[in-house]
Amino acid sequence: MASIKDIAVYLCQRSQYPDDLSYARITKMIYLADWESAQQKGKQMTNIKWLYNHYGPYVPDVIETIYNDKECFKVTETQNAFGAPKRIVSLKNTKYQPKLTEDKGDEKGERTILDDIIEECDKLSWYQFIDKVYSTYPIREKKRYEYLNLKELAQQKDKKWLGLFRLNTH
Repeated sequence: MASIKDIAVYLCQRSQYPDDLSYARITKMIYLADWESAQQKGKQMTNIKWLYNHYGPYVPDVIETIYNDKECFKVTETQNAFGAPKRIVSLKNTKYQPKLTEDKGDEKGERTILDDIIEECDKLSWYQFIDKVYSTYPIREKKRYEYLNLKELAQQKDKKWLGLFRLNTH
């Protein structure tokens, strides 16, 4: 399993738009990485126990990890387009090398999954990004204030799609 720190560092290193890497965006990008990993590998990339709260998939783990690692991360306070506080995450220690897995045969490694998430999300405005997060199966299927067992939800999604496929082929 990858650490939250390693994933957050990698996102900061690879994003083309570092000024968009707020606490909220990084948290939701890690959620997307966990969801993608659960679908592809049958397990999350992290050990986060995701909660669907009123802000979508959220846990304090990501913010706490970044906030408490003052050697690696720098947090700059600014404002969003509406004047509300926004905290942008950047790297203080640019030499840190995240420990993430590489591809093995046909199986995507953590780096590739994260690269796919970055490539897809970097080009999205905040509203498009949030739409993407809210359109994921776990958020569509669960109710607010429920925990999201991403491994179980990925299996459930596969069974549901397989059932729909069978219905359409008969």
